Amino acid sequence: MSALDRMRKRLEFQGGITQESRFIKDKERALKKALLYSYQACTIVLQDDRNFRALMNPNKLKPQYDEKMISIPFKDICLNKPRVGKSSEGEEEVGLKTGDYFVWKETNTTWLVYLRYIEEDAYFRANVRRCDYEITINDTVYKVAAQGPTETAVDWVIVKHDYENKLNYTLHCMITKNADTIDFIKRHNKCMLDGKPWKIEVTNDIDADDVIQFYLKEDYTQTYPNEELVPEIVHAPEGVPAIVGPNVIYPFDEVQYQIENCTGGEWYISENGHTDKMKETSDILTLSVGRKGGREFTIIYKKQNVEIASLEVKVDYL
Repeated sequence: MSALDRMRKRLEFQGGITQESRFIKDKERALKKALLYSYQACTIVLQDDRNFRALMNPNKLKPQYDEKMISIPFKDICLNKPRVGKSSEGEEEVGLKTGDYFVWKETNTTWLVYLRYIEEDAYFRANVRRCDYEITINDTVYKVAAQGPTETAVDWVIVKHDYENKLNYTLHCMITKNADTIDFIKRHNKCMLDGKPWKIEVTNDIDADDVIQFYLKEDYTQTYPNEELVPEIVHAPEGVPAIVGPNVIYPFDEVQYQIENCTGGEWYISENGHTDKMKETSDILTLSVGRKGGREFTIIYKKQNVEIASLEVKVDYL
């Protein structure tokens, strides 16, 4: 072997003929050494349960969110698989990409890969966000990176001389992008996050590859303070006209009332001395309750201007 061939072999061992390829190989070697000895070295568990070493370097830490920078080789030894010959023979493709979740094993925290540094050729480097929340879509639990709320004041309005505050809390969230999340993360859809109801206001599946960003606005919670307050609906005796439906309802309810043992009449609502005719012409009346509780009204069913049946209804507080 000539001296020129030996020099070529040395260059190939160092990473290649060109200076750039050798520089890339040197950076890869430096990373793998850091995975053994660096203070930021850790073990991550991918979604397919394979374990690899990686670096988790600090990037941004705020009360609203925790963001770090992950560095991991494109190919490395899987820690939870049997050893295969030499180290280089046991290396396999890691396959980590934007939109993936992984678990930082030492801290038992979940992270979403959302922004890759595409100029890094020696290894995979990207920003990751900590995911502390979950959303269930089609019986599948997805981890969510959420930030907020950032509001610092209550939005008050006047409604019929009463002061009420509007729901104004918002969250910025990120979730992996796939067919299920694309179909679900749409405007006006509702979801549960941290045990509270939220409504999707804005979606953005363009800016980040394989990641959907979306904004949530807090939604109304309808609960009964006590199960005893849930009204029992009693049907009318046979042959006796009566309005059937709940006599206790709550703000933001949508309820239905039905006339039994009669047909062909008209619906009326009487409240505070005023009686209004409803547009509903069928035997079923659908009411959308407003936001105000602590009031009462009467539902009246008339036929040929003769009152057939009535039902007193109370709008209780949530």
